[in-house]
Amino acid sequence: RRYQPGHGIKNYLELNDYDVTLERDGRLGLAAFQREKFDICLLDVMMPNMDGFTVAEEIRDINPDVPLFFLS
Repeated sequence: RRYQPGHGIKNYLELNDYDVTLERDGRLGLAAFQREKFDICLLDVMMPNMDGFTVAEEIRDINPDVPLFFLS
């Protein structure tokens, strides 16, 4: 089976009763943020198409209060 980044964290959070949306692409992650409500965002620093720092700037423009955490 091929390794898929993010699945370990996603599975752990779901096992602890969190609802998780996983996007592996910065643009797709930002699109998900625009159409859904999130209580917290975990962002990978190095995502394809839009890095985590850029996504964070866009998220801050939409909702400056949502907590952001960065993974690398």
